[in-house]
Amino acid sequence: MVLAALSAAFGGVLVASGVAKLKTPDPTQVALAAFRMPSTRWAAQAVGGVEVIVGALVPFLGGLAQLAGGALYVAFAAAVAPIVAGRVDLASCGCFGDRSTKPGYAHLVIDGVGAAVFFWMYISALDPFALTLRGSSAVVLLGWTLTAFLYAVTIVIALTRGTIVERGAGSS
Repeated sequence: MVLAALSAAFGGVLVASGVAKLKTPDPTQVALAAFRMPSTRWAAQAVGGVEVIVGALVPFLGGLAQLAGGALYVAFAAAVAPIVAGRVDLASCGCFGDRSTKPGYAHLVIDGVGAAVFFWMYISALDPFALTLRGSSAVVLLGWTLTAFLYAVTIVIALTRGTIVERGAGSS
């Protein structure tokens, strides 16, 4: 059940980061350009659209959605690693639009855990939503949903903590 909640949470993070890219694609365009990838507004928004679709499907479909989610998190880790190592100079990874920060080791760990959770769910052939509903009462379902939501909020805060700290310091 915890694994299913984590899977749903990482799916929620994909939705949140995808929506941010759709609304504010500029930071993602800069990150794509730094890696010599197509960096048009459309390309950045396409990345966001894929994240929203995959993230929204993960809790309900499992299977290929889990595999796609794992692949996205592997790609994120592959993009963040050279930034953390200092080989690519970027002030922001672009993952949460204008709320993105310079990635650090926390990004690598979170991306790795996200990939591991999705691949584990895929390899185990676990469907998060069905797993949660099996023999569950409404209270258990509510608890699962709340747990998934809190996991997702915690992950987003961990990934955007720099902007929260900077905005808090700038407002005093």
